Amino acid sequence: MPELPLFIYLFDKTAVTTHQFDGSMYFHVISSESSDGRVLLDIKVVAKRHWNSLSSTDMNKLLGQWIKESGPGSRLDPLGLIGIFQTKPLRGLLTGHLIALYREMDNESKSLVEDVVAHTAQRYKELTAWGESSSAWILGKEMNVPVPTIHNRLRLARQRNLLASPGTGVRR
Repeated sequence: MPELPLFIYLFDKTAVTTHQFDGSMYFHVISSESSDGRVLLDIKVVAKRHWNSLSSTDMNKLLGQWIKESGPGSRLDPLGLIGIFQTKPLRGLLTGHLIALYREMDNESKSLVEDVVAHTAQRYKELTAWGESSSAWILGKEMNVPVPTIHNRLRLARQRNLLASPGTGVRR
């Protein structure tokens, strides 16, 4: 499982997660909920000593500024980023962001999922779109079910046209 973020900040449909990297840097992943699922808006890098020197008021101002700058028109392509940066650390950062949000949403809803197949398919689709190559394994661990159960849910989702068939594609 990828390392989860140190902090998560939620602002309406926008989320910012803070991840420590290399001991001296914090990466802040900014995403927003849209009709297509969760979209990556931006990644900000701040020196740990600078971030830790900010008061909570200044942190909130900075986060608010980043969210305004990362408006609905700005989107990053996670797969394009993986092509530029080191794959494993970036994939861990992005997957950790999504998993933290899923846990937060699950804690907030505290109700049973009505359609477990659609629920699994949506999360699988987001993880895959964000560059995670082991999405079924990650979901199995996160949902505490065997990976074959996730595969069965995905097969059912494809039969119900909730997911496209994977085709021959390439593994990233």
